[in-house]
This record gives sequence, C-alpha cells and structure tokens, in this order.
Amino acid sequence: MSHRPSPTVTGSSPADPNTLSGRLSPLRRIIVSTVGRAARSVCTVRHPERLAQLPDPLIFVLNHSNYMESLLVPVTLIYHRQGRLIHFMVDWMFRHLPLIGTLLRLGETVPVYTKPARWRLFEGYRRRQRTFSPVDECLALLAAGRSVGIYPEGTRNPDPLQLRRARPGLAHLILTSTAPVVPVGIHFPTRNRRGLIPALGRFTITIGEALSFEAERRAYRHPGRNTSMGPETPHRDSQLSRQVLSDVMQALSPLCGKTYPFAHPDVRGNRSGKSPAGYNHMEGRNIMSMTRVTATKVTGSELRAEALQVIQQVFVQEKGWISAPETQIDEDIGEQEHISWFLVRANGKPAGVIRLYYDPPIQIPAEYEPEFEADINLDAVARMYRFVEIGRFMIIPAYRRNIRVVMSLMKVAVKEVVQRGYTHFITDVYESDPHCPYKFHVQVLGFQRIGTHRFGELNCNSLRIILVLDIARAYRRMKQKRNRIFREFTEGISEELEALPLPIPILPEAGNQRSI
Repeated sequence: MSHRPSPTVTGSSPADPNTLSGRLSPLRRIIVSTVGRAARSVCTVRHPERLAQLPDPLIFVLNHSNYMESLLVPVTLIYHRQGRLIHFMVDWMFRHLPLIGTLLRLGETVPVYTKPARWRLFEGYRRRQRTFSPVDECLALLAAGRSVGIYPEGTRNPDPLQLRRARPGLAHLILTSTAPVVPVGIHFPTRNRRGLIPALGRFTITIGEALSFEAERRAYRHPGRNTSMGPETPHRDSQLSRQVLSDVMQALSPLCGKTYPFAHPDVRGNRSGKSPAGYNHMEGRNIMSMTRVTATKVTGSELRAEALQVIQQVFVQEKGWISAPETQIDEDIGEQEHISWFLVRANGKPAGVIRLYYDPPIQIPAEYEPEFEADINLDAVARMYRFVEIGRFMIIPAYRRNIRVVMSLMKVAVKEVVQRGYTHFITDVYESDPHCPYKFHVQVLGFQRIGTHRFGELNCNSLRIILVLDIARAYRRMKQKRNRIFREFTEGISEELEALPLPIPILPEAGNQRSI
C-alpha cells in the first residue's frame, strides 16, 4: 500500500541551536545543547531538514540496537527540532537510575511497566503503576499537540541483519490518532565489517519521509464506509493492524539497513512485490519452523555433488575465497578416515556443509604470521588432547538465519567426533567476514580464543582468529542452562557426552570475553 507523505511546512530551516532558548527551560536547554553538540562526534544525521519541516504532533518510530542510542538519539532529534520535545516510551526502571533517570524524567518520557523489577522491593510499585497504559498516555500527548517516540521492537535488538516483529501497541496508536508517522533509522556502519552491532561506535540517523495512514484510519473508525479495506469480520481490525505495522517497518527497514522478515501483504496487493525467503506472509508467521531439515555424512558421488553446490554458491560466488569447488572434496571422500564432510538439506535441497579434519597439525607455519595468547604451549596441548579442526562451515544465504539448519549440521558433526573419542574442536573465524560467527562461538558455545594468524590457505585478506572448544566443558556449561541449544546438541548423544573427562582448561574462562 502506498502512503502519501504528510503535508510539510515550507520555508523552515534545519535546527539552529540558538533557537533552543524559546523552546526549553534553561536546564533542559543546557542539556540538549551540550549533548546535541557532543553527539556530532559519533553521530551523523541525514535529512535533518525533515525534522524542521514537520509540525507537531508526530509519531517517531525508531529501531533500537544498543544502550548508547538511548540518550544520544532522542536528544539529537530534539536538538535538530529546535528544542521541541519528543516524549519517548522507555523502560520504567531506567527512570530510576542515577543521572540517567534524572535526564529521562526531564525529557518527560513515558514509562512502560511491562518488565518485572530486578529488585523485589520495587515490584509492588511496578504493579501499581502498570494500571496506566503507555499507549493511552501517548494518545493524550498527541491530542495535546505533542510528539511521541516509539521503539516498535520493544527492546534492544543487537541482530545486525533483521528487525524484530513490531509490537501491536504501535498499530493501535497509529490507527487511533491522526498524527503522521516518521520512520527514523539508526545504522552502525561497522556492523557490515564486523558482523555485529558494536556497543560503542559511530552511527547514522536517517530521517524518513512522513507517512499518512488516512485510508486505514477511516476504515478503522468507520468500517462500513470503506469496503475496499476488506469485509467486516472479527479479524478485519487485526488484519488492518498487521498491515499498518508492516508498512511502518518496511519504511524503517532501508533506513537502518536491516530487513523486516515479518511483512504482511497489502489486502489490495503486496506493495513490495515479493517476500523475503523463508517467510509466508499470507499466513502471517515464520515458515522456517516448518522447514524439514536433515543432516548426513557425505559418502558418495551424489552427496558430494550436492555439497559442491553449496561450496560453489558460498565460497566461490559469494565470498571469492576459492576458485574451484571440486578441489575441496576428494572423489573418494567415503573412504577417507582423516577427513569427514557433512551436508545439511532443507526441504530436500542442499543448505550447508561442514568439514572435519581429525588430528590436524597444531603448529601453524611461520609464513602465516601466527600470534598466540600468553602461556599457550602448543606442543603440550597437542600431547594432552585430541583435536578435530572445523573448517569450511558454510550455509547458503537463504537458510543462514535458520537456526535449525545450523544446529543440525553442528549436531551431526559433534556426534561423530564424540563417538570417535576426540576432546577438542579447533577452528578459524575471519575477523572482517560479515557472517563471522565469533560472537556465537564464544558467547553461546563456549569457544576460547588462543591466537591469530594473518594468512592461510583461503584467498581472504582478513585476520584469522584461532578458537578452541573443550567439548566436555562446553557440554557441562550448556547443561546448566538446559536451553534449546543444549537440547539440540545433546539429543541422542547425552550418554557419550556425560562420559567425557573434564580436562584442565587451555585458558582461563576470562579469555572468552574478548571481542573483535
């Protein structure tokens, strides 16, 4: 559905800090001016003139990735709006923190009392305050001619690729009010290089065109007057709400550089023309959960051909790290003892591969320029433990965000490694690869970083980070949580994992916390 931008006021200029005096109290003026000027060193604002052109009231819709944005972005927007306040919805607990809470209260934020208190003493207070609806408070502010700011994902989203599903309260706010909606995208350029949202770093705020939902609002208030929005059924309003959320998030998506995989079709035709792979928008749910995933060991020519398809698509076409996929898997792979390849299929189609190299040489050639963490004795490590090198771990793009595909491939590999009596994994991850799994390996699985090397056998200029995983220790670590990852990894091999001895760690656990 196409939405016309709301009418704008012509002749307005971008924000001038000198005009803040007429908009704010002296204390607020000092805070906005100081923080707004300081934010210039880390923040770039694109299309700030749109902020000056639009009159209040407005509904600002923003993505949210880390804590740094929580203060800098609202103040920057107010700064470029010449001191006109935006009343942001915030988690109620932040309003009670020292200093930060004072600033949030001065900004007249709207508290949201959904999350339980971290301290039992405050839980009774939260429950009493929860009777006040933040959406109703925002509607009252809009009716009074004030602007509000909403993070529709409802929480921080560190995923560098995808937005979370928008909360339904935003649709009610939009359909019940008359204010234009302004999408504001927050983009961290370093995520393209590092594959994750940094805790600190430069970012860009992009102000989108204002959206008007006049037709949807008419249909919502007077359903009988607009039959083009669909028949009057009990589900019509929910369908209308999903459509409004989809339109807002799809407008926000290109501004922040993330995809929105929960798009809903326009009841009069899908505006985007096509849907993201792996999602059924007509059903309004993720069909990845219905994907049939199977993983098997590559033992013959047919399975080898399917595995080569994956290598061709990922390592040849996408990354350019090798030139000929057939050189990666020998034709007699089924007869080799020192190397195993595994293939995962999604709905019968090749989706990913992984290679295991048993008893690899631990010493790295000097021409690769290796550097190891302090106190690492490779000779002693090689004598004490049995290593398997994980390599050529790749998933084609269409299934890269499907955790079941990743977990199925890892699980079948772990099962063979444990049954053959090996104790440790060793692998390289590539620092500048946008799909680098470093964070997942270290924080979720428990890999430890032991060193780096500059060069290797693949045609990649990135620094290689060497990681090791103590399988027994990782199993006990995940067992304490008993989460989905634990269940996926241990199903069918829990007895073998329980029997693994607990060796002396190669590095202290603190080594896991190092980031790239």
